Amino acid sequence: MSNPPGETPRERAARMIRDRVAGWDGVTTIEQLNGILRLTAMWRSIALAQTFIAHSGGTTVSGGPFKGMKYVDTATEGALIARLLGIYESELHPHFEDFIAEGLDCVIDVGCAEGYYAVGLARRMPETII
Repeated sequence: MSNPPGETPRERAARMIRDRVAGWDGVTTIEQLNGILRLTAMWRSIALAQTFIAHSGGTTVSGGPFKGMKYVDTATEGALIARLLGIYESELHPHFEDFIAEGLDCVIDVGCAEGYYAVGLARRMPETII
């Protein structure tokens, strides 16, 4: 089913939850319950991200190795708020700084989704092919 015109990500998640439970006489299997829990977690993540963006004034990464990078307002994976705060996978930050300092000729980002690392590294390593 395609998304209705103008439907926000939060509205899409809510619609998916409603569609999933329509016609059920209740949750009868653990798989059904897990499906509902996954959808509600997705809805909550989207709601939190959109609230954060509205209150912070935008989608510029505010810290970490990619501080100042403009980012997207929706993501295929969770952790959008963590990315915008610049704390996403923070255990990797010192390694990224070391990596950036190496002066590599080329970096290949496999499975880059919205490009958080690819674009962030391209900004920090302008002479490197990303």
